[in-house]
Formats: sequence, C-alpha cells, structure tokens
Amino acid sequence: GVAPQLVPLLSHSNEEIVRETLALLAVVLYRGNKNVQLSFERYFKDSQEEHFFQDLQLRMQRSKVAVREKRLLLQQYEAKKEYSKKLEDALTAKSTWGKKANQLLGIEGQTAAVELDRVEEERKEESVTIAELMCVDDGSMELVLRILGLLCDGQRRSMQNYLRKQPDNIKTCNLVAETADYLKLFHGRVDKGNLDLVTQLVQALVEFTGGNHENQVTICDRRIIDSLDSLLQHELPKLPKQRAFLESGVPFSEFTRVFPGDLGQMKLLPRPPPGRDWLAHLGEVLQLKDTVMVLLASLVELNDEGTKQLASEIGDAIDMSTLFCNMKQMEKYRKYLETVDVDEEEGLKLARLATSIGFKLHHFCLRLYDFMPKDKSWARVEDSGDDKVKEAWKMYAKNTRCIEVLHNRTLQKVYFSVENTDVLREEVKEKLKWNICRTSLPDKLRDFIQWSQSVSHDIKYQ
Repeated sequence: GVAPQLVPLLSHSNEEIVRETLALLAVVLYRGNKNVQLSFERYFKDSQEEHFFQDLQLRMQRSKVAVREKRLLLQQYEAKKEYSKKLEDALTAKSTWGKKANQLLGIEGQTAAVELDRVEEERKEESVTIAELMCVDDGSMELVLRILGLLCDGQRRSMQNYLRKQPDNIKTCNLVAETADYLKLFHGRVDKGNLDLVTQLVQALVEFTGGNHENQVTICDRRIIDSLDSLLQHELPKLPKQRAFLESGVPFSEFTRVFPGDLGQMKLLPRPPPGRDWLAHLGEVLQLKDTVMVLLASLVELNDEGTKQLASEIGDAIDMSTLFCNMKQMEKYRKYLETVDVDEEEGLKLARLATSIGFKLHHFCLRLYDFMPKDKSWARVEDSGDDKVKEAWKMYAKNTRCIEVLHNRTLQKVYFSVENTDVLREEVKEKLKWNICRTSLPDKLRDFIQWSQSVSHDIKYQ
C-alpha cells in the first residue's frame, strides 16, 4: 500500500513536501477508494502509528492560532484605519479653524500640511498590511479535512471510530472533536475568504458522523448545533433590484418627484441578470447550506433511542424560524434563477440546488416533529406570520412523500421529494397492495421488486 511511504512524509521539516504529500493523499483517496482506505487502516493498526494523528492535530491547532491572529491583525488594521480617518478630518478642521483645532489635537509647532502628508504615507502602506493579513498560513487545512473525510467516505465505521480514539496507541487524538471545535471559530464570521474552508469543515463532519452515533454525540457535546444554526443564518447575495416604470416608460422615481400623490399606471420591470461573480458567490453559499443540511439530516436519520435523545437536544438548540426563513429564501431564489436571463446550464444547476436545499429543510423539520416529546412544543410553520413561509412550506409538502422501512426490528421513516405526485396512479397502488405475495419474507421481497419494475414501466409510459 501507499500508506507506509506517504504517512512519514507528513512529519518532514520542509513544508512544501508536506503540502505535496497532502495533495497526493487526497488524489489516491479520491471518491473514498476502498482499497486505499483498507491500506491506511491496516497500516495504522499494525504499526500503531501515532505521528499521523499527532501531526494532523498539531496542524489543526496551528491553523486555529493562525485564524485568531489574522482576526486580531484585521481588528488592529480597522482600528488604525478609523483613527487615520478621524485624524485626517481633524487636520482638515485644523487648517480651517486654526488654533481651536490645534488645541483639540494637542499638536504644537507642526503644520497641518505635514500631518496630512504623514497620513497619506500611512495610507500607502495599507495595501502592504492587507497583503500580510492574507498571507497568514492556514496549514493547508482544506487538504487535511478532505483527507480525513475521504478516509471515512462510504460510512466506514471502523475508520470513523479510529479518528475519534486510537485504543492501541499510547496517546490518542480525538480528531472528530478537534474538527468540531475548529468549526466553532467561524461562528458568525463566515465571509468570501473562508467559505470553501468552512464548507470543507462541515463536509468532513458529515463523513465522520454518517451512521455513527458515538461521533454524532461527540460533535453535539461540542455545541455544534449553534455553529450550524449560525451558518444557516449566513445571508445569500442580494438579488438585483427591480426598477419601477410607468406605462409611458417614465421612471417611477422621476414621476413621483414631479407629480407626488398621482401614481398612475405603474409596472415593475424584471430583475436584471446577475454577473458571473454574483452567480459564483451564490453557488458557494448554497453549497455551504446544502452541506449543513446533509449533516443535520444525518444526525436524525435513525429511529433508535440514542437518535431520539439526540433529536430532542437538537430541537431545543436549533432556531426553527431560521429553517423556515431559509425555505422561503430557497423558493424565492429558485423562481429568480429559472426566469432570469443567465447561462441556462448554470442557472438551472443553481435552481436545482436551491430546490434540493428547500426540500432538505422541510424533511428535517418533519423528522424533528416525529421525535418531538409530548412535554415540548417546538415552533411550527402555522405559528409564522409570514405568508411567504407558509407558501413555501405548502409547496414542499405537496411534493413530499414518506416511506416506512423495518430496519433491525425498528420502524424507520424516510421522507423524499417527488417532481410529480400524480404519476403513481391510485389503482396501481391498490393493485400492488392486494396482489403482492406474502407467503414468506424472501418471497414478499422478491415479488415487491418485480412489482416495482412494473410500476416503473407504468410511470414511464405516462
């Protein structure tokens, strides 16, 4: 396997070699290659490898420090910028009001012109300061998180558990908890510069927790729900503004200025098409929200007692109004993307993504209500005073169906979306229910698969 050759390179003193090694690991683990995953798992357990986990944990901790330092430097820069602005205003006032401004500044024997020149020099250094802020190394964290996620891809439970605890090692590193703590750094602080990193953080948590209750409890104990709620509250880029025109073509603002009170026949023009940067930013934010919803859905996908307890805690921690607001936003942006004059492929892709997120939000709410204890009352859409929220909920509910599956002697409920609810005819469903073979469980399953093929052909025929 490749593990024995690549893992030791992560401890190399040359940072460039470490980064190239991380990139190569991400390539060989592409799409969760099972053979490579097995190679790493065997290597970790047979050699009792500790350096791999310690190196990645140290890299995460250094990245956290770098993020904090970057924020501190940025705060200092903003404070200096504000001070320079106030100083420039005061110096301008000094040149105008003379002694009064001079006493205010406490500058004796210096002219306002000299001070203004100094402020101008500081402004020229601002670009250098910004460059220094952006050069703070994040420890190649996106690659690290991608590798950790790929090691667990496909709900590889043994590797999920091993990332949380290495029982055969002298020192254990809880990389699951470390990743959850890392995400908390971006609570309410997501911007264009860190969108990709935050999305990769959430995606790694998705891989860690898929079908693994122990890891789900680990991240929830780290108050991850508050961070996810904050990410859902991150605003989408604003839609281009509509302009109001009269039937005559005169701008509405100009007409009301000349003839106030006489609105006449007013109409709204369609929103103008967005630019490529707007579409790219919208795609990044939608991808982040989609990944957040995948993680939330994975936390409540089962029906065992542990999941019920977890769902109760999630329902208490999450803001239901945030979920409702996001549903409304997804429907609003879907309608815009389907009608606006943009690249057809890109527009439809984003519209489908917005629709998918809307359904995930709706299904997650339904799952929470399935688990809601009798002594609690979480907010429902009927309590919302926003008609747009109710309209969006109604649309998603109309195109949502549910199936119940018996898994490990526990009844599991699964919600899913359908484009057209009328294609499955009632007479076909009744015929299936009354004619399927129930002699034994294998016969029932075999006959159900055959019936499913016939039902599928009936739907395609329509």
